Amino acid sequence: MKYKLQDLIDMAHFQNLQDRLNEIYSFPSAIIDNDGNVLTATGWQDVCTKFHRKHQDCLQECLKSDQYILGHLHEANPAVSYRCPHGLVDNATPIIIDGIHYGNFFTGQFFLEKPDLESFQTQARKYGFDEAAYLEAVKQVPIWSQQQLNSYLFFIKGLIAIISESGLKRLREIETRERVEEGKEQRRIILHTAMDGFWLATPEGRLLEVNETYCSMSGYTEPELLTMRISDLEAGETADATARHMQKVITQGQDRFESRHRRKDGSEFNVEVSVQYRPTNGGRFVAFLRDITERKRTEDLLKTSEAKFRAIIDVSPVPMALNDEQQHIIYINPAFVATYGYAKEDIPTLTHWWQAAYPDPEYRRWVTEAWQVELVRVKRTGTAFSPIEVSVRCKNGTHKAVLASAAPPATVIAPY
Repeated sequence: MKYKLQDLIDMAHFQNLQDRLNEIYSFPSAIIDNDGNVLTATGWQDVCTKFHRKHQDCLQECLKSDQYILGHLHEANPAVSYRCPHGLVDNATPIIIDGIHYGNFFTGQFFLEKPDLESFQTQARKYGFDEAAYLEAVKQVPIWSQQQLNSYLFFIKGLIAIISESGLKRLREIETRERVEEGKEQRRIILHTAMDGFWLATPEGRLLEVNETYCSMSGYTEPELLTMRISDLEAGETADATARHMQKVITQGQDRFESRHRRKDGSEFNVEVSVQYRPTNGGRFVAFLRDITERKRTEDLLKTSEAKFRAIIDVSPVPMALNDEQQHIIYINPAFVATYGYAKEDIPTLTHWWQAAYPDPEYRRWVTEAWQVELVRVKRTGTAFSPIEVSVRCKNGTHKAVLASAAPPATVIAPY
């Protein structure tokens, strides 16, 4: 059992209720947990506390009473009653919360009929009790009728229901709080071990939370960042532009964009920002930031390389066309247009090229088969493409005999 009874109910509150109940009904009650701990108690009779449970032999009889009650709690309807060898009646009602037995509500130490004082006088002599004090304690024990007991137990049944409902409410509150705390801890672990940076910011741009990744990216410590605003870090926009951008995110609810941020040492780095605006708690920006400096550098190098390559084939006297792996023609150089007359829109795919350049079906079949066989060989071996001698029909209807070659993966059709 994860919780104890004292975790789930307000013991001080129920102690007060029991004290008031004792003033009305004049006999004891107690809440005792499954470990035997007395959590609340009121009105215990002196005959038990000062005599029966103080003498070792009498105590054994009291323990038998306790064991019987605990062993028959499953029979409670609404309580288990037991008349001890000393003649006193005890009752116990189990406290069940969400199907779990957490403890018991004990009532008792009363008579259902007028006690035989002579038998108690004999018992006082047997155990060596102060006879006068013992008999006075016996006389203080209330005498109840069965009808009074039944009425009282019905009341106790309702009280136990209140205790159980109170405990259940408290249990749900504890479980909810634990789930929330567990969720917060999981969120904290995820955010602080994420490869992307994280921000939580107010609508004014003040940072409320950052993760370790963004601290590493920016060079600032967490305490330093939590004194800053988004505009303090933004290097790609002015403060006014940043404010307008934030208002745009509030209006749209989210955005994804690239920008530059400023490190503590004054250098800048490229970031890809994915941000959402949540209107709860006065409004919050939730942003994930990825350092794309290396990616941007690679893209720039690739663009430079492509520009150089494009410049080379643009001035090449050899007619060339490039196609991707999906067989779409993506570029035709000026020499190709000048030689064959076909522009890119005339032959958007290799299929269009085969049909335009080789209009005769039988000849086209031979060319395409020879081309595919050679292309497969080149991809498998990585060796150079062997030129194929073909007759190409130009756009104006004339024919030219050429040697066609290619190089995967982006095929270069280079007739010459």
